[in-house]
Amino acid sequence: MYATCTSHAAHGHAALRGHQVPAGDLFDVLCDSYLYLPVLHTVIKPVGIVGRTCWNTMRLLKSSVTGSNFELTSFDDDLAPPYAILSHTWTENQEVTFDELLKGTSKDKDGYAKIRFCGERAAADGLEYFWVDTCCINKATSDELSTAVNSIFHWYQRAAKCYVLLIDVSVPEGATSTEISDILWKQAFQRSRWFTRGWTLQELLAPTSIKFFSRDGKWLGNKISLEQEINRVTGIPKRQQGSKKVDLQDSSAVLSLPFLRNERFAGRESQLQSMKQILLSPSAHQWLTIYGLGGCGKSALALELAYRAFADQARRLVFWVPAISQESFELAYRDIGTQLRIPGIDDANADVKQLVRDALNSGNLGHWLMIVDNADDSEVLLGVSNKTTKLVRLIDYIPLSIGGSVFFTTRSRKAATDLTSNNVLELNDMDKFKARQLFVHRINNRALLSDETAVDALLEILTGLPLAIVQAATFINQNEISVSEYASLLQHAGTKAKLFSEHFEDPSRYRDMDSTVAKTWPISFEQIQRQDPLAVEYLSFIGCIDCIGIPQSLLPPRASTVHQIKAIETLTEYAFITERR
Repeated sequence: MYATCTSHAAHGHAALRGHQVPAGDLFDVLCDSYLYLPVLHTVIKPVGIVGRTCWNTMRLLKSSVTGSNFELTSFDDDLAPPYAILSHTWTENQEVTFDELLKGTSKDKDGYAKIRFCGERAAADGLEYFWVDTCCINKATSDELSTAVNSIFHWYQRAAKCYVLLIDVSVPEGATSTEISDILWKQAFQRSRWFTRGWTLQELLAPTSIKFFSRDGKWLGNKISLEQEINRVTGIPKRQQGSKKVDLQDSSAVLSLPFLRNERFAGRESQLQSMKQILLSPSAHQWLTIYGLGGCGKSALALELAYRAFADQARRLVFWVPAISQESFELAYRDIGTQLRIPGIDDANADVKQLVRDALNSGNLGHWLMIVDNADDSEVLLGVSNKTTKLVRLIDYIPLSIGGSVFFTTRSRKAATDLTSNNVLELNDMDKFKARQLFVHRINNRALLSDETAVDALLEILTGLPLAIVQAATFINQNEISVSEYASLLQHAGTKAKLFSEHFEDPSRYRDMDSTVAKTWPISFEQIQRQDPLAVEYLSFIGCIDCIGIPQSLLPPRASTVHQIKAIETLTEYAFITERR
C-alpha cells in the first residue's frame, strides 16, 4: 500500500410590449397555464407548461476536444447534466441548423457566433454543456419539433444559467460618461425586438438565473438589476419576474446570510444538483454532510446552495449557523429566534436553543434549510456539557421536521460520518476544466490568459485547490505580474510559503478567520494534533520525504499496529493523504 500526500502545505406570437399583466397574483395565473392580456382581448397559453409528459430526450452542445467545433450529445431528459441555455432573436438565413452543425458548415453565419458566445459564457460559469434552439432541435422532423415545443419551458426552467443575447442592443464606446452610456443602452434595451417574441414570457419566468448581454457580448445586468426596465416593457409586476421565486435583493433574504452572493462562483454544478435533490425536494427532511480539505470550497458551495434555495422557493427559510465554537452556534440561534420573532426569545432566562428547535419542529414555518458551517471540531456539536442534571449536546438542538433539511460542512470525514452516518459527500479538488474556469473568472486582465501554457503550469502546481487558485489570482491582479512570473515564484520554497501567507480580502469568508492557504491547513493540523499525535508525526515525516508514492513500510514503527492504522486513517479523513493499494 502506498500513501500520496495531498497536502499543499507539505508540497413569433402576440407581443408583450405595452400590455399590462393583471395586478393579481401572476403565479396563480401561470399555475392555471394561462396569461390574460386585456388589451389584446385574447388568451395566450404559455408553450410547454401543458403536455409535460411529451419530452424524452434533449440534445446538448459542448466544445470538441480541439475546441474548433461543437459536438451534440443526447441525454434522457431527467438525467441531463447541468447546462446553460441561450435566449435570442432569430435572423433570417443566418441561424445554424441541426444538419449544418453536424456537417460543420455555416461557420460564417451570424448564428455560429451566437453558439460560440453561449459556449464561452457557459465555460466561464463552469458549465461544460449548453443548449441553443436553432441547432439542438432537428426541425426537419415534425414529431421532434412538436415534442421540443412542449418541452421548452421545462428546459429553460432546469437550466443552470440562461443568457439573453440582445443583437439590437450595444453599449456606446464614445459616451462622455458612464451615466450617459447607461441611459443610451437602457433605452435600446427597452426597445429590443426580444420583448416582442411570443417565447419571451416563459424564457423570462422559467430560469433561476438570467443574464443579459449586448450584441458584442458585454454584460448588461440580470433579472434583478434590470427589474425596473423589464417592468416598463412587459408590465410584469416587480418582484414577480420568476415562477414562484424570491427576489435575492429582498433585504430579509440577504441579511439572514453572513455573506453576499459570490457572482464569480464557478464549477461544482454536479455537486449542487445532487445537494438540491437531497435537501430541497418538497418533502425533504434530510441531513447531509459534505467534507473535504480546508480551502476546497465547502463554505462557498454552501453559500451558493443557500441563495439557490431562496431563488427556487419564495417561502423557504434559510438559516446559517457557524459551528466554529459553542459561542458562534448560540449567537446564530439567537439571531434565528429574533428573525422568527419567537415568543419569549428575549427573556432573560430564555433557553434560546430549545425555543428555536421547538419552533422549527412545530411544522408551522413551512420549508426551511439550515446550514451548519465549519463543523470541524466534533466536540463543539457532539461534546457533552452538563446542564442541571441532564447531559446536553448542541446537536440535540438541531431540529428534525418534515419540510426542513440540515446541511453540514466539515474538514473531517470522521466528523461527517458521526454527524450524518452514510449521508455524506466528499468534495475533492477541482478538475482541470473547473480549475481553469475559476481562474479565468478571477483574473481581471484578460490578456494574461493568452499564455495558456503558463496558466496550465500554474494550475498544475495549485492542484485544483479553489482557495489557492483564488489567492493566486488575487495576487496577480494586485501586483500586475504575469501568470508565468507567479508560477516561477512558487518554484522556490521560501517564496512559496510567503505567497501562501499573503493576506487578501475575501468577502465570502469569515472576517475573524485568516483566509490564506498557509493559515487554513494549520487549523486542520491543530485538530489532528489534539486528536491523534501519531498522525502528526507521520505527516511531518511524509513532508520530509516526498509527496507521491510513499510505501507504508517507510513510516516509523510506533505503538501498536492498531494505532498505526488509526493514524493513517486520520490523515486520510482530513484529506492530507490518499491511499493507493
